[in-house]
Amino acid sequence: MKKLSILFVCLGNICRSPMAEGVLNQLIAEMGLDRDINVDSAATHNYHNHAQPDKRACLVAKAYGVDITNQRSRQITEGDFDKFDLIISMDKDNYQNLIRKSKQSHQKIKQLADYLDNSNYSYIPDPYYGNLSDFENSYLLIRSAVKALLITLTEK
Repeated sequence: MKKLSILFVCLGNICRSPMAEGVLNQLIAEMGLDRDINVDSAATHNYHNHAQPDKRACLVAKAYGVDITNQRSRQITEGDFDKFDLIISMDKDNYQNLIRKSKQSHQKIKQLADYLDNSNYSYIPDPYYGNLSDFENSYLLIRSAVKALLITLTEK
């Protein structure tokens, strides 16, 4: 497997993309793929630059054994489109924002929900204005999609 760099992207980089980064980092550590896959997350907007993930995202992730408290939000940069092999958005709006910001990187940009099997979800819902159960729902969708993504990547 060639070394891969994956970037998860959501609107503010404090809910969905940090959870996705945490889940994938945990899975690659469990599989001993730490040297094969580099993971990061970013935002399409700078609403929360350098902020810790939302406390509710941290609580839900921790409940499933994933610690995301050391992550800090950042906005995607032009260089990220060259640096990362795969850029994965959490929803259609962020996908469209990424397409607009990229120059030649359209083939690298995917949506995480595309990796969900047998799901009624075409995107990962933003739990920011919701409650803890909304965060858990998003987390479980993220975990399922990230597992499928990892299977796809390791089969290549």
